[in-house]
Amino acid sequence: MTQLGLQLQAATRAIADAGLRPPEIDGLMPFPNLGSAEEMAASLGVRKLRFAATINMGGAAPVASLRAAAAAVTAGIATHVLLPAGWNGYSGRRARETVAMEVHSIPGGAIARDYYFPHGFVAPPQWYALIARRHMHEFGTTSEQLGAIAVAMRKHAQLNPQAVMRGKPLTLEDYLASPMITAPYRLFDCCLETDGAAAVVVTTAERARDLRARAVFLMGAGAAQPYPADDIATRPDIFETGDRGHARPSSPPLPRRRRSPGSSRRAGTAP
Repeated sequence: MTQLGLQLQAATRAIADAGLRPPEIDGLMPFPNLGSAEEMAASLGVRKLRFAATINMGGAAPVASLRAAAAAVTAGIATHVLLPAGWNGYSGRRARETVAMEVHSIPGGAIARDYYFPHGFVAPPQWYALIARRHMHEFGTTSEQLGAIAVAMRKHAQLNPQAVMRGKPLTLEDYLASPMITAPYRLFDCCLETDGAAAVVVTTAERARDLRARAVFLMGAGAAQPYPADDIATRPDIFETGDRGHARPSSPPLPRRRRSPGSSRRAGTAP
């Protein structure tokens, strides 16, 4: 199936699950470099597109898009905003090939091409391994703690009938015995490259009560860019994200030096 076909399949299922019809969608936020709002609207039969936008934040784009979509429906710019995303990550081009051929496919693609690739850093796990190693150096993070993340993600997959790794649980012992890919990352630290898509429909809480599906409420969302925003591995402080001036003094120092506090503040919770 084509990349567009995957996204259309996910989109039509999400719309039907919400008890809506495609013409009732009036907002579209495609994932960056995976499609356009115009193409999606024409393919789905969206006749009155009132809001269209794409958030260029790489892998953080889905969360940032949720925040923007929530703002759009709250402000009355749109009624139902569709967020589709999907690609042929296995049968199509891999991430390293995409960056090499299309430098604008991710934020900082030109930086990766000009400064990472010549030194052999040609794949995203290598770039983020530098950050993970620095985290281990500064905070004493262990391989077992990294492994706990992979084990938790696999546990979550067992709850999803459509998960690629459904029926294949992972233990910490399995994780520690897996081959090292780019230290400190092992095999199970790396994302699966698969063909797939997902889509959600965002609307207001008031409208959601009248729809067929049980609503999932967005309590809050935060998103921010580091500086410089186009560099991953060689920023002056690789743990900075967001606005330091709004960081809560009670926040733990481990995961943040600067981060966006918007999600916890809007949700009414402490970070």
